[in-house]
Formats: sequence, structure tokens, C-alpha cells
Amino acid sequence: MPRSLNAGSPEILVAYALDGAPRPTGHGFPARIVVPGHYGMKGPKWLDSIDLTSHDDGGYWETEGWDRSALVKTTARFDVPDDSAIAKAGEAVSLLGVAFAGTRGISKVEFSTDDGRTWSAANLKVPLSSLTWVLWDASWTPSHEGAHVLKVRAMDGTGASQDPNSSSSFPTGASGYHTIHVDVSRSL
Repeated sequence: MPRSLNAGSPEILVAYALDGAPRPTGHGFPARIVVPGHYGMKGPKWLDSIDLTSHDDGGYWETEGWDRSALVKTTARFDVPDDSAIAKAGEAVSLLGVAFAGTRGISKVEFSTDDGRTWSAANLKVPLSSLTWVLWDASWTPSHEGAHVLKVRAMDGTGASQDPNSSSSFPTGASGYHTIHVDVSRSL
């Protein structure tokens, strides 16, 4: 179920430990803020004091041109198979991955084995919480030899589809469909 977070949300944390020990310097010692559903630029590291204000006047990353809201974009990826994998025609190939949309959740994941011309629904596992990745899986049996372009896309809990247009992380977060190539042969 999609939710929005505000300053009073209990999910916003000041994290001062990591696995029961003080945070390492590289992970923000002495503390960092964790704001679910937003990119890391909204979770300051090396926090040693907090000043309360009545408004958001931006921060370092906004002055460097990064997006002010920093909302996590809907994304899905393949974890299996690897890019440039080799498969055998007529034998099932496991497709596995994760999808994430911040606090909006994931309602659907689809995959394509023909460079996006057709799409099939993947199976979704129940997420560990409303703030975690969703695991997905599917099976594909390639019918013929040759190069195959596989793509994956997700839909968030509000019904909005993942942005298909490829863009880099700067300034609003990366977008586009994760794409891998699988070569199918008659025999392995």
C-alpha cells in the first residue's frame, strides 16, 4: 500500500549504529538520517547536531543541482541470468530479480525476451515490509537460437509505470529499463 512520509513519520530514523556497533566513518559516524523512499542525498551522513526550522531551505546536494525532492524512481532489474549469458534452445531459463519504488510499493513486474515488443508478467514474492525490495521470478524457454534482448519493467503501488526513457542519475535519479543480452545456442 503506497504511503507518504513526513517529518513525523516513525520510519525516518537517526541511525547511530550499524549491526550493533558505532557507525563506521565511511557510513556516516557518528550518525546519519535514513529517509525511506528518498535517495541518499536526503539522508545526511556525519550528523553531529540537528537544527529545527519551520521550512526546508535545501542542502548541499540541492546547491550542486540535484533534485530537491529526491523521490526514489520505480525500478526493476535482472539478477539472473547475467548479461551475455548463454542458454540452450528448448531449455528453461530462470529469470530472477528485484523491483523497488520506495514507499509506493510494487504492484507488477513484466519482462520481455524480444527487446520490448511483447511483455509477460513475472511472479512477485511477498516483500519483507512496505519499505523493502520486491523479489520477482519467471521462467523463459527460448524456442530458437540467436541473440535475445531481455528487458524488465515495474509498476508501482499507485499504478504508475516505470519510466522507459534512459537517463543518468544526475539530477533526479536514473531511469530506463534494465536490459541484458542472452545468446541462445542449439547445444551448450
